[in-house]
Amino acid sequence: MSLAGYGISTAVQGFGVSDRMSWDDGELTSAVHQATDDLDGYRFTVDGSGTSPYFSDYASLLEDKVVEDGGDAPQTGVTVTPSDADTADDTHLTVTADGTDTSFCTHIERSRSEKDDYSPPGLAGRESSLTYRGYRIAVTTRKGAC
Repeated sequence: MSLAGYGISTAVQGFGVSDRMSWDDGELTSAVHQATDDLDGYRFTVDGSGTSPYFSDYASLLEDKVVEDGGDAPQTGVTVTPSDADTADDTHLTVTADGTDTSFCTHIERSRSEKDDYSPPGLAGRESSLTYRGYRIAVTTRKGAC
């Protein structure tokens, strides 16, 4: 390989590395829409204190899902910011990522789902006195900040 060919090859590889260091509009758009589809209808349970063993809050749940659905995008650089007036039943989250000015407003609405309640087996075959309350979430997304 000539010196010029080596230089071009190195430059092209360098562009590939720098591309993977930040998100672009298409990657973020695709990842947010896929995460929305994946999470719409998501079922989970909470313990007596209202805590889910599966995620700490909706922002972390959505952020993890966007990163997971990001394909070749970096595994970092996604920020999910909750709105000030959010509740456990209704939340609006603004999704952004390093490398792009694009943002999305994702709305998550939680509803009680008794059919998804879970009671672990009791001791010595007895009925359990513990029930984890079941919930489902409806998720929608629109372009722009919340």
